[in-house]
This record gives sequence, structure tokens and C-alpha cells, in this order.
Amino acid sequence: MDKKMICTFKVRLTEDNDAVEVTRTFDLKNLTVDDLAEYAAKTIVINEQAAIRRGAKSNRDIVLEKTVEVSKPGTRIINKPLTREELLAKVLQDPELLKQILAAGATLPSAEIDNVA
Repeated sequence: MDKKMICTFKVRLTEDNDAVEVTRTFDLKNLTVDDLAEYAAKTIVINEQAAIRRGAKSNRDIVLEKTVEVSKPGTRIINKPLTREELLAKVLQDPELLKQILAAGATLPSAEIDNVA
């Protein structure tokens, strides 16, 4: 099996520079399947960190525990609506948002209200 991977991608030094297209041949002969899986896992984590940064205005906006469905490489995921659990987690982590929702006449199940700090 050939353990070389040829990739062409664009890179720019700063936002002020134009992007330059480069080609790299990555020699993977010293890597095991576990090594490649570790690289893949790191990429998945980096992508999730970027998604969190794009979606959060402050630490209070970050969902602390969540299952993320990983898509195949090269596919783009369109933001799905929040599940009930994700919405509740977001509301319960933001006291000001919770006050606004309750002031508008909404009600929450008593189990969730008991968990509000």
C-alpha cells in the first residue's frame, strides 16, 4: 500500500496577504492506523473548538456537555435546530435569558426549575 498522500491547499501568512496555493506530499510510512486515528481525532476536536468560538459570545453560551455527530470529510453541516435538551441547557446557564423567557409568560417543568442556581 502506498503511504503517501498528496494535498493541495491554500495558505496565507496574515489576513492582509493573498492566499498562495501549495502542494505537499505527506509520507505516512512511519504511521500506524492508530496514529492516523489520533490525527483524525485532533482534527475533529479543532473543528469543534472553532464551531464553539463561532457560536458563543461568552463562556455562558458554551454547552458544557454535548454529543457531536461527526460528518464525513468534505461535507458541510448546516446548523440544526437545538434539541429540547440543548435549549434547556442554554436557558438554564443564562439567568438573564431565563428571566426574559419567564417574563414573557413561558413556563418550565419543575424539575428544570429546581436545577437553576
